[in-house]
Amino acid sequence: MDKSNCQNKQFLYQKYIIEKLLCREIAQLCNVSYSFIKNQLYKFQIKREKIIPLYQNKNWLYQKYIAEGLSTLKIAKLISCGKSIIPVWLKKFNIPIRHGGPVGAKKPFILSNDGYKLIYKPDYRGHLYRYKRVGGHITPNPYVPKQVLITEKKIGRYLTKNEVVHHKDGDRINNELSNLQLFFSRKTHGYYEQLLNSFAKQLLFGKIRTSNRKELLQLLETFVKEHGQDIST
Repeated sequence: MDKSNCQNKQFLYQKYIIEKLLCREIAQLCNVSYSFIKNQLYKFQIKREKIIPLYQNKNWLYQKYIAEGLSTLKIAKLISCGKSIIPVWLKKFNIPIRHGGPVGAKKPFILSNDGYKLIYKPDYRGHLYRYKRVGGHITPNPYVPKQVLITEKKIGRYLTKNEVVHHKDGDRINNELSNLQLFFSRKTHGYYEQLLNSFAKQLLFGKIRTSNRKELLQLLETFVKEHGQDIST
């Protein structure tokens, strides 16, 4: 099949619309480039109707979730989409979510991949952890790090996007007030971590003696006062 066929509107319509071939398949059939086919389709204004995902159809979603009683997980599997997407569209369409909340939001707490304890808090209104990105979609985030909730309660406000809660002893599930420090910027927190690593190496292998521990702690406390806040005080 030669190139002239791909310059024929009826031929392209037949292949692209009726037979539903991909541009790449038509290009291989005519021995031309993919971009050539795209340009010819644009030239003849041949285009397929945009396919709207079923979960964006309110009547369909209502039928499956309310009338048929399917769970959000079963609906997601039915149309091969992410399980977190269905609760988002239920909320957009004001379709009441059954008791138990969205899939994955039933446990009172979970542990994150990096070792933090996350508390189930669907009514949380802080900006930092209110939403999360899943598969390219922004979805409500029902879990909040416990150290963040404790810190916000202590200081009487939500954290900003730049603030970081630090665990003094390095144990990420030890959320006692005496173990928490608030840094006003991520950059400063990163520098503080570097200081701790440097001091630890010096104590183990360097010239700093364990007898200097009190002086080192005072230096670190001064740094925290200048760049953050000790939550225990």
